[in-house]
Amino acid sequence: MARGRAGDTERSRHPAARLGLVAALLVVLSPEVASPQRGSTIEVGDVSAPAPNAGPAAIRELRRALEGAALTMGRGRQSRGALVLAGAVTRLEQERRGGRLRVRCEISVVVSEARGGQVRALLTGRAMTEGGLPRTAAELDGLERGVVSSAAQSALQRLESVIGTI
Repeated sequence: MARGRAGDTERSRHPAARLGLVAALLVVLSPEVASPQRGSTIEVGDVSAPAPNAGPAAIRELRRALEGAALTMGRGRQSRGALVLAGAVTRLEQERRGGRLRVRCEISVVVSEARGGQVRALLTGRAMTEGGLPRTAAELDGLERGVVSSAAQSALQRLESVIGTI
């Protein structure tokens, strides 16, 4: 890769690269994305992955789902005290049989009061996908992210009815 002035690469001087960088900065610096719980009565707490096969990508996917739920459901909620959503990937398994792969995921989401920490609900969600063996690590990562996202949505579909009673 050729270098220009002051260590710039050709790629960084390309207009599309600049546009991508500007778009990424706008997303990161946007108040709605940077802190989805601002102005909301639902916040996101700890997100973990105690499942042995769950890594950082699974945690990021679960956090993204929780932040989305906090943003959409927290805005219109009557403030009766802030709530906190904490989530965990409790199971993430791969099973290979012949030329097929099955990926299973289970998620737990704890809804608690921000003040005092009283647990108000425990939501669980499960998802599974099955198909041909992925050819690359990126394909496998995509399958895992998809199944984590589906399990999170499965758990969070009951969130609206739960927070309506709190």
